[in-house]
Amino acid sequence: MSYQEQEHNSDHERSQFWRSHLEAWSGTGLSQAEYCRRNHLKPNRFTYWKKKLKQENYSIEFVQLPEFPVKTVSPPGSDKASFSPYCRSHQVCP
Repeated sequence: MSYQEQEHNSDHERSQFWRSHLEAWSGTGLSQAEYCRRNHLKPNRFTYWKKKLKQENYSIEFVQLPEFPVKTVSPPGSDKASFSPYCRSHQVCP
């Protein structure tokens, strides 16, 4: 097994270790400090992994906004206003 494979495996094992502790802690009703004390864990590492694993659970998704008609207003003194069915909000409409 290569060094990179070993490192990846140990990262995975470390992640699983902390994930299992975080899941166990969430059902205890104990404070983080008390849980760490009882399980001989460093509180700063517990907090680090709690934040790290929480971030991994969030995914970013972009969605396309639909096109919509935009009202364009004529210069002052004109009574005309129009709607453009193909104008997007980030464009300057004619």
